[in-house]
Amino acid sequence: MKTKQDIIEYILAQLREEREQVYKAAMATKEAATHEESKAENKYDTRGLEASYLAGAQAKRTAELDEAIFAYEQLPPRPFDEETPIGIGAIVTLEDEEGSRLYFFGPKEGGMKIPWQSKQLTVITPSSPIGRQLPGTQVGDIIEVERPRGVDELEIIDVQ
Repeated sequence: MKTKQDIIEYILAQLREEREQVYKAAMATKEAATHEESKAENKYDTRGLEASYLAGAQAKRTAELDEAIFAYEQLPPRPFDEETPIGIGAIVTLEDEEGSRLYFFGPKEGGMKIPWQSKQLTVITPSSPIGRQLPGTQVGDIIEVERPRGVDELEIIDVQ
C-alpha cells in the first residue's frame, strides 16, 4: 500500500468482509430462534430466547458495520502536513520512550492493524484514548494519554 486511498480501501474491504460474515451469522441465528425445534419444551428451556438475543446483537453489529462502511466511503484522502491541525484521515507518528508508532486516525472501528510501507498502522478513532487527544494538535505537540500504568506523554513527530 502506498497511498491513503489504499489504506481506506483496505479498511473498507475488511469491514465489508466482517459485515458479510456477521450478517450471515445473524440470519442463521434468526432462523434457529424461530425454528420449530427451538420452541421451549418447559419453563427452563431458553434455547429460542437465547438465539433471539444473539440474533439481535448480530443485527446490531451489522448496523454498526454499515455505519462504519458509510463513514469510510465518505472519507476523502486529504493531505496533512506539519502546519495542518490533525483530524480524521491523518496518518500520525507518535513517539514515547519506547519508540515510535504509526496510527491512522479513522472515523470508526479502531484497533485494526494495517500493513503500510513496510510498517504497521493501527487505526484509532475519536473515541479512543489517543484519538480524544489528537484533534487540532500539530507536529511537535505532546499529548497525555491515561493508561492503566499511569499517564504517557506522546510526542507528535510526523503527520501525513
